[in-house]
Amino acid sequence: MQTSTIYFILNLFDKKTGLKAAQTFHILQGKRTGSTLFQALRNQTLTYYGLFPQMERTAFDAVIQKSTQTGALIEKEEGWFYLTESGRSWIRRYFDSTGCPDQIDQSLYGFFDLDFWEKIQLLTQVLSEKSYLNTVYVPMTQSLPQQYWVKKWLYRYEDESLLDRFYQEWLYLFQQMGDEKADVLSRQLTGHSQIGQTRGQLLGKKSQDKVFLIDQIHGLLQLIDAHSSDCPLFYSVRQDASEENHGQLSKTAYETKQLLEENLSPEEIAVRRQVKLGTISDHLVEIAILQGSQETLHLYNQEEKNQAAAYLSKNSKKQYKDFLSVYGLKEEDFPFYKYRLIEIEEIQNRYDSSRKAT
Repeated sequence: MQTSTIYFILNLFDKKTGLKAAQTFHILQGKRTGSTLFQALRNQTLTYYGLFPQMERTAFDAVIQKSTQTGALIEKEEGWFYLTESGRSWIRRYFDSTGCPDQIDQSLYGFFDLDFWEKIQLLTQVLSEKSYLNTVYVPMTQSLPQQYWVKKWLYRYEDESLLDRFYQEWLYLFQQMGDEKADVLSRQLTGHSQIGQTRGQLLGKKSQDKVFLIDQIHGLLQLIDAHSSDCPLFYSVRQDASEENHGQLSKTAYETKQLLEENLSPEEIAVRRQVKLGTISDHLVEIAILQGSQETLHLYNQEEKNQAAAYLSKNSKKQYKDFLSVYGLKEEDFPFYKYRLIEIEEIQNRYDSSRKAT
């Protein structure tokens, strides 16, 4: 495991409430369950959800064990770990020397970031070769879907000014991000007189560790979102990549959302798709967390919201079955998905208020 990854994992535990090791592993691996996404939201680790999909549990546990032995972490309750002052000092010294990856946002970009970056790399190469009227070259990716996408994209946007406009947008974005970050990305670009270095070739250089690479790509995407009117060509690539990957949603959650937009209830959707209501509940949690609770507000009324919100504000355990017992309700009267969606809305509103206050 790369050094940057180890320090990045340790940094996640820098919270007053601590983190449960098992939950943190599932969050970093991107386990597709409603409970994992909910824990990521509640622990404010959603921006790192699915950052290390290939991470092995044994490797993660080894990091936790060694960090505990060296005093960087302390286990105060079974399975719950807290960062120590020594650990905090080690992390600070490491990131002071390498730079801290502070642009990562998996909840917004993690489901299409690498697809977007491959599209940009291939498009940059194709337009560079076109500028030299060269038609004989080896594409930087052998992916046929990506090559077909470039052809479609060129059909939509190609005109006499395309080469200059694309170059000017690259220049504008490089100027916005600064020399060092621009150098990191530009070294991966292939053009008429330059063969871009692959991620594998750049491994070992701190700026191309997994964490730092994703940080740079997400930083680029943030710039594109913030300056979409100044770089419409890049924004169109960002939108294509997002749409091809169902935005932030899994394919199954995306299909459930489509049926919600047809005004079907969760119960009707479960029947239509021939799955359990619990499965649809997981999809609704994914939609509410990754796309915002405004997407699911119509699934409960104000009276239901007030009832659940009152319970949530007064009970630290926040158990669904306890909620039903307190109000004398049955599951069919108040399905679990309503309770969870209201809880998600309350958490999101609280975080939004906290951000505005700061």
